[in-house]
Amino acid sequence: MHFDLTDQEAASFLAFKRFTTLEGPLRLVRFTDSGRGHEAGRGTLDRRTGIYRGYWMYAEDVAELLDDASGPGPYGLATIRRVSERWAICDDWGDLQRAWVLDVHAGETVDGWFGAAKFQPRTSIGAERSGEPAAANSYGGGAVQFVLGLTAQNVKWIVGPLPTLTLSRRKLEALRR
Repeated sequence: MHFDLTDQEAASFLAFKRFTTLEGPLRLVRFTDSGRGHEAGRGTLDRRTGIYRGYWMYAEDVAELLDDASGPGPYGLATIRRVSERWAICDDWGDLQRAWVLDVHAGETVDGWFGAAKFQPRTSIGAERSGEPAAANSYGGGAVQFVLGLTAQNVKWIVGPLPTLTLSRRKLEALRR
C-alpha cells in the first residue's frame, strides 16, 4: 500500500528517496526508547490509513556495528553511539535502549520508503524550539534507512524487545518469529 511521507520523515532522507516493496527473506531492526511500551516496536499508527509507520534499518548493518563494538564501558553504549551516528538519530528522540526485529519471510512483502539517512543535529529542531540548547555538532547519517508502512498482518512479524545494552550479533540472529 503506497503512502506519502510526513514532512519530518521526508526531511530525514538525503535528496534521494524511493518508494518500494521489500520482498523476503529480509531482516530489519528498529530501536525505541525504553520508556515506551511494546506498541513502540510497531511504529506509530496512522489512523487515516491504518498502517504503522516507523524507521527501520537492515539487521546486517546493525550486526556489523555489533561486531565492531569494542572499548571500555558497556558494550551496548558503544552500539547506541554508532547507531545514532550512522542513522542520524537525535539524542532527544529516545535512549534507543530497546531493539526490535522484523522478519519478512520468503513470499512476504512490506511497503516503504528507502534512502540514505540525512545528517541531523544531536538535538532535534523541535527540542531546540522547546528551550533546549542548540547542538554544537551533528550526527553524520549516510546509512540506508527505511520508513515502513506496516499492516496489521506485518506487525505480527515483529519480535522483541531486546535490551540494546546487552545486544550482540548472536542474540540478534537467535531472535526469530
